[in-house]
Amino acid sequence: MIARIKEIQEAGIFAELLDYGGFEGMVLTSEYSKRRMLDASQHFKVGGKEVVKVLQLNRATRHMDLSKKKVSREEKERCKQMYKKTQVLLLNSSFQRHVNAMVTPC
Repeated sequence: MIARIKEIQEAGIFAELLDYGGFEGMVLTSEYSKRRMLDASQHFKVGGKEVVKVLQLNRATRHMDLSKKKVSREEKERCKQMYKKTQVLLLNSSFQRHVNAMVTPC
């Protein structure tokens, strides 16, 4: 799934899951990458979008533990393609609603 980075801290990255409104999660430093990263702010930026995998979900707090390193290349590409298709559909739907609002029936 696609997540938008909200905050970068020493302990991890806080992100909002774009497909699931209201759910937030955290990518711990150990889940960034298979390689060691000393400074997450050199690799990620606030507002950036990343493909992540859900490790654990707490429904009561609506919080998820996320991983970036456990996402395979195939999953990453599939997720990006699906996200693009969804955005195009949303854009087309929004455009259609706008046009319908402008056109008054005769």
